[in-house]
Amino acid sequence: MRITLQQLTPAQLRECIEGRLSMPAPLTVHDGAIPPPFVIERARSRIEAGAPPQWWAPFLAVDAASGAVVGGCAFKGPPRDGRVEFLYGVARDCRRQGIGGAIVRTLAALARTRGVVELVAEIEQANVWSARTVAQCGFVRATAFAAGDGAMVERWVLVC
Repeated sequence: MRITLQQLTPAQLRECIEGRLSMPAPLTVHDGAIPPPFVIERARSRIEAGAPPQWWAPFLAVDAASGAVVGGCAFKGPPRDGRVEFLYGVARDCRRQGIGGAIVRTLAALARTRGVVELVAEIEQANVWSARTVAQCGFVRATAFAAGDGAMVERWVLVC
């Protein structure tokens, strides 16, 4: 599976918030492929406050073969000491097809070109599929901790 990442522009972030993301035809957007509203809103507010869009604006994950938006991902801010955290998601009807791994590998390659030396994913322990995906992409489980909501979370790290 080959994935391309298309970073959302500030105008597209506003469209997402308004519930009307315009995509070039004949691009299909699978239900649940657009990053969740809290990610979009956080990115919009940070970028409007002057933060660098390349580290805040989410990406749409596009299946290169079909041109369909099958998921999304985002950095969670600029790197600190060469380390950056990210999140990703795959549309429910596109799961278990290798798309998650393709998204993670593509984002990791992009992170390397931007000077990142460590890529970090924090995954709830209950999300076995996501943990398996990052492990298959070369991430190593570093620590486990209780999140603010009480959920147990594992931190996974990839040395770029």
